[in-house]
Amino acid sequence: MTQQDRTEVREIIHGIVGGYHTKVDAQNFVTNSALGEIKDHLKTLNGSVAKNKSIIDRHLPHRVSDCVQSDTIKEIRDNMISRKAIIAAIVVAIPLIAGVVGLIFELFN
Repeated sequence: MTQQDRTEVREIIHGIVGGYHTKVDAQNFVTNSALGEIKDHLKTLNGSVAKNKSIIDRHLPHRVSDCVQSDTIKEIRDNMISRKAIIAAIVVAIPLIAGVVGLIFELFN
């Protein structure tokens, strides 16, 4: 292989690889640009997370008295208590009524 042949082979390889190199450089530029945007977005999110964390920490520990829905919670609790009281009264009343009816039935016989 002569010097001229080697030069021609180098030019051919450079022509082939040069286009690929340009393509890879363009892809790297696009990728780095996107990564920069992601980095900026993550900075914004981290700021939002820190702000929300401080709000959450201010409201912890969470108690019914501090809750915005405390009236609703109290109403639900009162309804549950009154429902339990009614059920307990019915459970006690049924045997008493049965006993009274049985006693009356025995007195008439």
